[in-house]
Amino acid sequence: MRRLALLLLFAASTIFGGCTDKGVHYVGGRVEVRFWHSMTGVNSNALQKMVDGFNESQNDWKVVPIYQGGYPDSLKKLVASFGTGAMPAMIQLDDIELRFMVDSDATVPPQDFIDRDNVAAGVSQGYAPPIDLRDFEPRALQYYTLDGKLRAMPFNLSGLVLYYDKQAFADAGLDPNKPPVTLEEVRADSEKLLKRDAGGNITRNGIALSIDPWKFEQMLAKQGALYANNGNGRDGLATKVEFDSPEGQA
Repeated sequence: MRRLALLLLFAASTIFGGCTDKGVHYVGGRVEVRFWHSMTGVNSNALQKMVDGFNESQNDWKVVPIYQGGYPDSLKKLVASFGTGAMPAMIQLDDIELRFMVDSDATVPPQDFIDRDNVAAGVSQGYAPPIDLRDFEPRALQYYTLDGKLRAMPFNLSGLVLYYDKQAFADAGLDPNKPPVTLEEVRADSEKLLKRDAGGNITRNGIALSIDPWKFEQMLAKQGALYANNGNGRDGLATKVEFDSPEGQA
């Protein structure tokens, strides 16, 4: 199970058009590429290192990373910028925003740039592609592919991990060296781990999960179930949720 963030490329004219009235900015003769992101801490430091490396590698473009808060904050600011000329050249958003961003018709699919650059590089004649998608995790590419076209670049992948307390397992009579491997086992072990005092008050939860839609979505996906109809919105626009299925209620 994994979480993905998406890197969306906006309006090719704002990046490549060269017209200042369409949002292109120049700094010292270089095109300034404004990149809205949500990275903090060590992730922010890693991102800055990537940006610095790119900026130092050439003199035509200058990427300027701009922190916009969490993913919901970035999305609100982005929507407010639609049609104002203040849209960023690139933005990092949560994976669940993919359908909304595609439907907004405000983005240029990365696939368009990849195909264009492949033609320019002569890939059909046997030359190496500038961007080789074989270098990317196949499942991540599949997640962001709609109608046979890559709609966003995978970026900042995270893994969903379940930690457990070995001592708590031993205290509850469970084998600390055999953690649960199925949802059924997670539930059974959680019930044994739950502790209450004499007054019936919970002193230790059997399990603690953060409330985040993508985690529930992935739990459903691992069971082959859907979050919404029409293939989670991939086969057509989703019209209703399906997370109340037997798998979702398990």
